Formats: sequence, structure tokens, C-alpha cells
Amino acid sequence: MAITIIEALQQVKDFRAKRGQRYPLWVILLLVVLGTLNGCRSYQALEEFAQRHYQALVNHLGLSCQRLPSDSTIRRALMGVDFAQLAQVFVNWAKPYVEYDELGWFAIDGKGLNGSIVAPCEAHQQFVNLVSVFSQSQGIVVAMESYRSNQGSEIEVVAALIRALDLQAVTYTMDAAHCQKNG
Repeated sequence: MAITIIEALQQVKDFRAKRGQRYPLWVILLLVVLGTLNGCRSYQALEEFAQRHYQALVNHLGLSCQRLPSDSTIRRALMGVDFAQLAQVFVNWAKPYVEYDELGWFAIDGKGLNGSIVAPCEAHQQFVNLVSVFSQSQGIVVAMESYRSNQGSEIEVVAALIRALDLQAVTYTMDAAHCQKNG
């Protein structure tokens, strides 16, 4: 039996100290998911989304808070969350809802995440990359993995994603960088 998105988000380890917590981490993550699905592209937009839908969210989720998290609370929470764990929890939650189309097409691509650069003045900039596998027939991302530019390569991550998906008779499209003889 599949679990709900809330049960899945509750599996993400809360890195915060217990003292001073106003909101469970899963509430903040759920607001990010719902807000993003509704077109929110900034922390301020997520806060405004939470304010607009306060009554419905509090009633439906059974929360007893006077207000929902501010943009700065959301930002601090997202900065500390282990993205690899969050991505794995999300993929595990979504897996039962995804029908893998045998003989289907899957696009794989990696992108550097805006705003993730560490030490921008150094010759070799360090940033977070996200590699995703997109199902052409369903129009959804079926798997994703992140890595730091100084700790891995897109080629390694793509190979690991393909092994993990273990799909037969499908076609993958990806950048020419993946056309390695020994890769």
C-alpha cells in the first residue's frame, strides 16, 4: 500500500534543534511542494501561498498554529535539509504512482542549481548539480540525484540512475558527454 506525501515527508530527518521549533519539518516541506506545484518560484511567493491558504491548510492538516512559516523560516529549513535524503524519500513516495512505459523514451540531463555556488572567487567553482530522468510519455521526472561539482561527475550519476531504474527495452536521450567508450 502506498504512503501519503505527508508520511513520506515525515521520514526526512529533521536537522534542527528541538528548542524553538514552531513547525514540524514536514509541514515546511509540504508547503514547498504545494507552493511549487502552484507556481511559486521564490521564498516570498511560498510565504504568500501559505498566507492565502492558511485556513484550508490548518483545517485539513489539523495544525494548531497561529500562522504558517515565513519566507526566512522556509529558506533556513531548506538550506539545512539533506537534499539526497529528501530526493530519495520523494522518489520512493512517487514510485508506486509511476507506470514505467517499456519501450518508452527517457530524457536525462544535469543542471547546476542557481545560487548553490560555494567560494565564487576560486578558479574552480563548487556548486550543486541535479541530474534528472524525465519520462517523455508521462511528462514527469521519475528519478533524480544531486552531486557537488567537486565530488563527482554527471557521467557517474547518470550511470547510477540507469542502474537503479533497471528498465529494459527503453531509449535514453542525453548529452554527448555520455558517449564514452569506457564509460
